Amino acid sequence: MKHEKNVLYKKINEAMIIFMILFPVVGIFFVIMTIWALGEQAPSEIPLVITVVSIFFFALPLLLYIYRKKVWLKKCTRNRSEG
Repeated sequence: MKHEKNVLYKKINEAMIIFMILFPVVGIFFVIMTIWALGEQAPSEIPLVITVVSIFFFALPLLLYIYRKKVWLKKCTRNRSEG
């Protein structure tokens, strides 16, 4: 049972790392596509759209990073030391 729990923690940790890397990359792609798409049609809307995209694609991974460093890794190391 202990080994299964460690494997689960490892998999969740890997998923968090992948999310923290890929989500901002997709966000950069969306920012570039937004500037390209709105550049000629509605240039005044670009700052608003970029702000919304940035909050969603860059703030969520940052919050997940903080959670992972402050809570998740401490929880994993505590469970490893108990068994």
